[in-house]
Amino acid sequence: MSTAAVDTHLVEPAESPLTPESWGKLGMWNFLAGDAMSFGGLLAAYGALRYGDPNWPLPSSILGITLTAGMTFLLVCSSVTMVESLAGFGMMLAGLVIYGVSQLMTSSPTTVQNVNRA
Repeated sequence: MSTAAVDTHLVEPAESPLTPESWGKLGMWNFLAGDAMSFGGLLAAYGALRYGDPNWPLPSSILGITLTAGMTFLLVCSSVTMVESLAGFGMMLAGLVIYGVSQLMTSSPTTVQNVNRA
C-alpha cells in the first residue's frame, strides 16, 4: 500500500464556509455592521456640524428641564403601555384556551363529532 493512498484517507473533505445554518448569522452580522456604520455616520456628521458652526446654540438654552421631563414622561408612558398590552394579550390567550377547553368539556359528544367532521 502506498503512502499516497493512506494520506488521502486522513484528510476530511472541506466544509463550505457558508452552510445553511450560518446564513442567519451572516445576515444578523450584516445588519449590525450596517446599523453601527449608519449611527456612526450620523454622530460624525453631528460632530462636524457642531464643531464647524461658531453660532451653535447651547443645549441648555433650548432643551429646558420641562421639555426633557415631558419627553421622559412620554417615553415611560409608552413603555408601560407596551408592557400592559403584552400582559393583556397573554391573559387573553390564556382566557381563550380556558374558554375553549370549558366549551369542549361541557358540550355533548354529538357536538364534538359534528365539529370534527367540519
